[in-house]
Amino acid sequence: MSLAGTPSTTTSAIRLDSGGVSLAASVVRPAGSAASGTGRHGLVLCHGFPVEPTASGPGQGYVELAERLVAETGWVVLTVSFRGTGPSEGDFSLAGWLADLKVGIDGCLAVPGVDAIWLCGFAA
Repeated sequence: MSLAGTPSTTTSAIRLDSGGVSLAASVVRPAGSAASGTGRHGLVLCHGFPVEPTASGPGQGYVELAERLVAETGWVVLTVSFRGTGPSEGDFSLAGWLADLKVGIDGCLAVPGVDAIWLCGFAA
């Protein structure tokens, strides 16, 4: 079930630059007046190792989860497809994924009002 387009969330597909590698990401925010102010928590959802290559990558299911979390908590949630997965560029490397995670954290902190970050990761 997708909550996209509901009055409680706003979803934006974005691209993040991780050392010259373009990463596909999504930012989900509370809609309207609920999104203003400071002191809002941000959450970066991190996927695990892909078990098989797919064109869509790990992203879509995480966007739906992000929409639900935002609707229920009022937090800002960022999902990112790490390099070498889904529509993101580059090749897999642990050091690259660490750099991608830092870029995701910075991207979430760049959302107005977000001043604290939580991370949530999933195993393959």
